[in-house]
Amino acid sequence: MIKIIELTAKRKTNSNVLVMWGSLPYSSSVSYNVYRQRNEGDEKTLIATTKIKSIIDSGGDIASNPNTIYTIQSDEDEQSVFVDGSGDNLLYCMAEDILWDLEYGGRGVVSKIYCKAEGNEKCPECYDSILKKIVKSSCSTCDGSGSINAFKGPVDSFVRILEKRKDVQLQINIENKTSYLSVMLGNIPLLKRGDVIILGNNGRYIVNSVPDLIEHVGLNDRKNFTISQTILLKQVYKPHYAFTLEGFNE
Repeated sequence: MIKIIELTAKRKTNSNVLVMWGSLPYSSSVSYNVYRQRNEGDEKTLIATTKIKSIIDSGGDIASNPNTIYTIQSDEDEQSVFVDGSGDNLLYCMAEDILWDLEYGGRGVVSKIYCKAEGNEKCPECYDSILKKIVKSSCSTCDGSGSINAFKGPVDSFVRILEKRKDVQLQINIENKTSYLSVMLGNIPLLKRGDVIILGNNGRYIVNSVPDLIEHVGLNDRKNFTISQTILLKQVYKPHYAFTLEGFNE
């Protein structure tokens, strides 16, 4: 059975709600129906059918209505969640301005972002279920942790490249170059270590640092609300596990 995990619906701007979920075990072939309810007890409205585990919903008062409910349904599972509307109108406007500038101001590169979920399953290549330990020093299926990570998304987002650099190391007379990018993006989605980005035509990257968040406190709820983030990305190459995600095959 493929379970729907970590379903969230978070208001990001005055009009947009980002709905994301993961599947465990990870699968790119399952279709999901996405439903919206204005209020609990109302009839569900089908708004999308997708194999991608995210959707940006917009229009009307869906973002500002705290009673909005999203339901994700597959052939094997169904989960629901209320929209998280933390923040206030000023902060939503600030976040929307940044997203608009990245997309329409020519500052951002269109990218696909996969967010690492908390759930995982044991790796069939390097983890021995009888010995209950990792038995290979290097693995092409997982990140070396012995677990296959579940991912949410992908989410299409615009990313601004701030700085490029390469670290060169000499290992046993072999020059090893590692490429890094410092990038900035808005609040769709919020990233963390281990998330994966395919950055336009510039390669495949993994989030290599804890994001530096630009946050403001809402006047209404006094909670921190993120409007943008700066992140260090590390380029990855085959057979890194990022290449097993749909959209990463060449």
